[in-house]
Amino acid sequence: MELIESKGLVYDLVMPVEDMVEMTRPRTVRIFVLLNIVSLILEQANNLFYREFFASMGRPFNLGRTLFELALLILFIVLILDRRNWARMTYAVFMGGGLILYFINVVRMFNYSYTLGFLNLLNLGLGVVAILCLFEKKTIEWFRRKTQA
Repeated sequence: MELIESKGLVYDLVMPVEDMVEMTRPRTVRIFVLLNIVSLILEQANNLFYREFFASMGRPFNLGRTLFELALLILFIVLILDRRNWARMTYAVFMGGGLILYFINVVRMFNYSYTLGFLNLLNLGLGVVAILCLFEKKTIEWFRRKTQA
């Protein structure tokens, strides 16, 4: 840190630019959060509009399960925003595995309704992009700075 003098005024210690960059979240982390919110909204809309399809698959609407999934997603988002690297890795493993299984069901959803299939394909794409956002170069550096501090 250093003293900065400008037009006769002396400012307090100013943080170097590198440290300021370390404190700000990369855009990809903000995109990650936004994609998860949109994905969650799409998922709940699908559950509400196509209840009979999900019930025929043996997955009726269950408020308890939905609230648990929401709480778990919020927990991961908060921990990732707090720069917990283990949360980023755990989220990627859970979501990656879930997206593989989800992809298998998208074909069945297209057979039931093109709208349902398209919305779930869009949701699948959002999940993939959200995971990729967590492993973008600037995001990885942002997480590493936290673990080194």
